[in-house]
Amino acid sequence: MRKLTILGFTLVGLSLPVAARTEVSVDASNAQAILAEICSGTEISEQQIKNDTHIQTMLRHFSQFRSYFTMENYIAERRSAALCEKSQQNYFRFNQLVEEKDKIASFLNDVMTQRSPSSEVTAMISPYAPANLSYEGTAMLMVGTPSCGGWSAGSTFYVDLPCISDDPKGLLYLIAHESYHGVQATFMQQTFTPNTPAELLNNVLREGSALHIASFSKIEGGGRYTELSREQEADNTRRLEQNFELLDMAVSYLQRHPGEQAYGAANNIGLSGSYGAPFYSVGAKIIETVSTSDSQAAVVCYLEKNPLALYVRYQEVAEYSDQVPPLGRALQNYLASVPQQPECR
Repeated sequence: MRKLTILGFTLVGLSLPVAARTEVSVDASNAQAILAEICSGTEISEQQIKNDTHIQTMLRHFSQFRSYFTMENYIAERRSAALCEKSQQNYFRFNQLVEEKDKIASFLNDVMTQRSPSSEVTAMISPYAPANLSYEGTAMLMVGTPSCGGWSAGSTFYVDLPCISDDPKGLLYLIAHESYHGVQATFMQQTFTPNTPAELLNNVLREGSALHIASFSKIEGGGRYTELSREQEADNTRRLEQNFELLDMAVSYLQRHPGEQAYGAANNIGLSGSYGAPFYSVGAKIIETVSTSDSQAAVVCYLEKNPLALYVRYQEVAEYSDQVPPLGRALQNYLASVPQQPECR
C-alpha cells in the first residue's frame, strides 16, 4: 500500500486546542484493483467481492438510504463493467468507469505521487480537536460507489474518486471532512439511544462541525465536485431558517413515531445527499455561532462532554440575536427534558 502521511504537532503558545498527532494514510489498493478489472474481459470473483470488508462497509452505509444498494446488484454491475458493458440501472456508477477509466486512473496516480497535504489538513482539524489528541486513520480511495463524497467507518474513511477526479483541492477538503469524523470518534460523546432525537441531533452536530471546518465555500476555483458542493452549501444557506424548521419537525416526528423506520426517514431527508443534506447547514451554523459567541474551545468541550448542551447554548445566543434562526419549539421542549450539563463557557 502506497501511503501519504499527514502529521500534526502540538504548537506551543496557542490558546486553541491543537491535535498533538494526526496521521492519515491514503490507500488506493481497492480502487486500483477495480480499475484493473474494467474492460479487461476477465471473470470477476464473486466470493472475493463478498469477502471484501470495504465493499461490505460501503453497502452497509448506503443501504440505509436505498434498498437497492445490495451485494447482488453491486456484483452484477461490476461484472458488466469488467466486460466493458454498461448497466441499465447504474446504481453504483460503473458506467462512468467504463467511459473514463484512463482519466480516473491517471488522476489516481497523480494523487499517490503528490506530497502530503499535512499542513492544510492539520490546520483545518486542530481548532476543533482536544489538546494532545492522537489519531491515526486511513483514507480508502474508492470507485464504483453509489454517491459522490465520502463516508466513515471508525478509523477508516472512504472517498469516492470518480466524482472528484478533476478536483485535487476538493479531494483535500473531502479528506479533511472525513478525517474529522475519525477524530470525532476518539473524543465526541457517544452515549445516546439509537433511533431517537438524541441520535439525530448528535449526528447533525457531527456533520455540521465537519462541514464548518472544511467548507467548500472557502475554495477559490476548484473542479466540478467543488462547484456542486458550493452550490449545495449556498442553497442551504438561503433556506437556513426553513432547515431549522425542518429539524424541529423531524424531532417532533421521532417523538410521535419512535423506531427505526421513522429514524431512517428523518436521517435520509436531513442528512443524505439525496435531499441536499439540509441538516448539515443547521449543525454548521450552530458550531459557527457558539465558536463566535464563546470560543472554539467551548465547542470542543460541548462535543466532548454533552453535544445536546451545545443546542441549549446556541438557543441562548439566538434569543439575543436577529442574525441566527432560533430553535423550534418542539426541539426546545425536547432539550428541556434531557440533562444538559456541563457548562463549557
